[in-house]
Amino acid sequence: MAQKTVRSIRLFGLLVAQLCAYSMLSALCFACPLYLFDCSGSSTLYGAVAAIAFVPGVLATPAGGILADHGRHRGVLVVLGIVLMAASLLFIPMKCSLPLAVVVAAMLCVQYGIQSLLKPML
Repeated sequence: MAQKTVRSIRLFGLLVAQLCAYSMLSALCFACPLYLFDCSGSSTLYGAVAAIAFVPGVLATPAGGILADHGRHRGVLVVLGIVLMAASLLFIPMKCSLPLAVVVAAMLCVQYGIQSLLKPML
């Protein structure tokens, strides 16, 4: 009986971590293009970057389904969290050295790709 309780607690922790990660991804996917629009003032650039950012998400969706069926969820979540954290930490130094549209497009590509990999696991 104690074994089932420990597993339930671990599963609950995993689900809470997924909820937090998915909520943070949704907020970042909304905030990054808005930041670009605020800095540039160009709605055309905003739309182009947002459209380009959807491509990795579309391409990553089949891989997310495969990982959800065959992969270990905990390991996948840890790796995707580390990738997202590294991309987020690189955003500030890249913002100073590269054009803002390129940096935001790269960040959104990573975010939408990770979000597409996480969706089938929810």
